[in-house]
This record gives sequence, C-alpha cells and structure tokens, in this order.
Amino acid sequence: MVRLFGNMGDGKKCGVVSMCVVFVSIIVYVAVALEGVEPTEYALIRNNLSQQIVTDTVLDSGLHFVGVFYSLVKFP
Repeated sequence: MVRLFGNMGDGKKCGVVSMCVVFVSIIVYVAVALEGVEPTEYALIRNNLSQQIVTDTVLDSGLHFVGVFYSLVKFP
C-alpha cells in the first residue's frame, strides 16, 4: 500500500493538512462571494442579514465580488 505522507513527522503532517484545509476554504469562499450580472442588466447589492439595499453602488454587467452575506438585486 502507498503511504500518503511517507516519513514525515507529525508536525509536518499537521501543517500539510492545515494548508489543504485553508486552500479549500478560500476556494469555497470566493465561489460563494462572486455573482454575475448579464450584459442587459444592472444590479444593486443587498445585505441578506438586514435586507437593506446598498444604494450608493449600481453595478453593470460582469462578475462582481459582493461577499458572503450579500446578494444582488438585478434589474433589466
């Protein structure tokens, strides 16, 4: 059977596993925080916790980083 970590010490194994968990967490965070707007639409940012609209920012078409607790309200 193939050994996954070979002859690594416990400290190095913990470091490798920790870095993998951090890497996967960052990938998931970015995937959840990105939202797209079609070329024929405009959008406003809405806070999903308080349900308030951020009125000072109007987004046009493209891919936008809005955050985890935010979403877009799209208008044609």
